[in-house]
Amino acid sequence: KSKLVIPYPIAVGQVAEKIDGTTRGVKVIKMHMNDYLKMYFNKSYVIKTADFNGRTNKGDIVLIKRLEKPPTQEILYGIEEILFKIDDIVDPITGKKLSHDDEILKKHIENLSKNLNQNNAL
Repeated sequence: KSKLVIPYPIAVGQVAEKIDGTTRGVKVIKMHMNDYLKMYFNKSYVIKTADFNGRTNKGDIVLIKRLEKPPTQEILYGIEEILFKIDDIVDPITGKKLSHDDEILKKHIENLSKNLNQNNAL
């Protein structure tokens, strides 16, 4: 595999996977120009990053920065800061914290829509 290097010293991405205790796969979106259509399109890359504190979870929006001394040849970036923690999202209607798990989120949205439909029917 060739190592992926984005041409920027810092970037914003979303944690896509936990590879091990201190390694995360971060999805970074970069705009690419299509010369034929003369338009920009999104292209996403998954970059292996080091999370030395192990604080991030899947779904968190993070700021990654190129490391001066990379631990391996594949891991060239480190997580500098968590910008938005996915488990800190609070539903304003119920006051409950939402999880990053899609099934729980789907059930929660279905319950809210049922409650709204019942209230509107009255």
